[in-house]
Amino acid sequence: MSNFDIEKWTVKELIDATSASPRFGKKVTVPEFQRSAVWPDEDRAALIVSIKNGYPFGSLLMYKETDETGEMKYYKLIDGLQRTHALKRYTEDLRDCNANRFNERLDEFADFIAQELDRASSEIRSDIAEWIVRIHEIEPDTSELHTEFGRLNINESFWIRFRELFSVEKDDISEAKIPVIIYTGAATELPTIFTLLNKQGKELGPYEILAAQWLDYRQPIQNEKIIDAIWKKYEILEKAGFSLDVSEQAPDEESRRQREYTLFEYLFGLGQYLPKEFPLLFKPVGVDQPNSISFNLTSACLGLHLKGKGKLHEKTEDLNISDLEERILEATKFVDSILKPVISIHQRERQYICHSENQIISMIATAFQVRYDKSNLSEIDGWQANRDKLKKPILMRYLYDGLRNAWGASVDNTLFRTVNDLTYLNPPP
Repeated sequence: MSNFDIEKWTVKELIDATSASPRFGKKVTVPEFQRSAVWPDEDRAALIVSIKNGYPFGSLLMYKETDETGEMKYYKLIDGLQRTHALKRYTEDLRDCNANRFNERLDEFADFIAQELDRASSEIRSDIAEWIVRIHEIEPDTSELHTEFGRLNINESFWIRFRELFSVEKDDISEAKIPVIIYTGAATELPTIFTLLNKQGKELGPYEILAAQWLDYRQPIQNEKIIDAIWKKYEILEKAGFSLDVSEQAPDEESRRQREYTLFEYLFGLGQYLPKEFPLLFKPVGVDQPNSISFNLTSACLGLHLKGKGKLHEKTEDLNISDLEERILEATKFVDSILKPVISIHQRERQYICHSENQIISMIATAFQVRYDKSNLSEIDGWQANRDKLKKPILMRYLYDGLRNAWGASVDNTLFRTVNDLTYLNPPP
């Protein structure tokens, strides 16, 4: 028996449904396992061209909520976030897809205003762009540039330039039809469906797959900086105009602090946190991107091969995540203090991190396992003697392996063997 229906929505209906206050009886939210908007400009533009030309394109997949109240129907956007984001950008942002040469026209207009104000156009272009997009017409009472524009000689030349900026409007695609598959099966199958669907097209990364697979493994988080990093990722989608399940579940600061987070969310936030706390050791990534550091480091500390990090949820299920974090950070501080005299000098001269991620992870994971039992996080008897033995070999091997470029390639097996054998208890040959 089929667990889905097929409907046709207009672009106008879809965009309205993703807004904060929909008018047409449909409300679409984004589930927490969805990735961020990752399509580049050319992919978004290609979709718009397909719609304008009447070409077929991929359907969206929605999960229809069963607890409808009133006249509003609630849906979760399971597949099609990138296409939906492209449509929102095109219909709501004058600057998207280079529509009607808007960017070129805006540059010309900014140069004209800058000349009138006797300022460099680069200094004011972004301000003018935001002002133009926001008001569409001269309304001094609502413009942050009221003072600046008051200095202009508002004459016919100004208005001619201004009208030229908006002389050609975008093609109207609001009534274009979009195929929408409405899934009505078990909600527990949504992560699996999401993963299978995204095996095609712009394929999911390994961490995005884990985000869908780890939805049932949740714990509270004590570290507020990690919580803030998690919500910065969600805020990017919210700023794009989407309603998120997590924001409805935790609408304010207090509820976000009290909320239980998935293992993926936690490791995502930890990956943002570590480079800020230990900039000599780790490279940062974009605020909406998962950082392999946190996933690989946690796996290595708990004795997993990096290829087996998909089993992390099993390793952490009976552990307190805050206790685990405390011990990982303690081991990281230990390694950071040993390497800092050498790395700080090298980075001051070179301005970049020259060691590999796995090399540092191997050292931290060794320090972790020397002190803590990875099955229950308790301290190991006599750990201090081995911890003291690590200090000199870690520094020596950092330099020795760096000279040999021993960690330059994909070395998952080397990392696992180095940690498992406690190689750093002995100096290099």
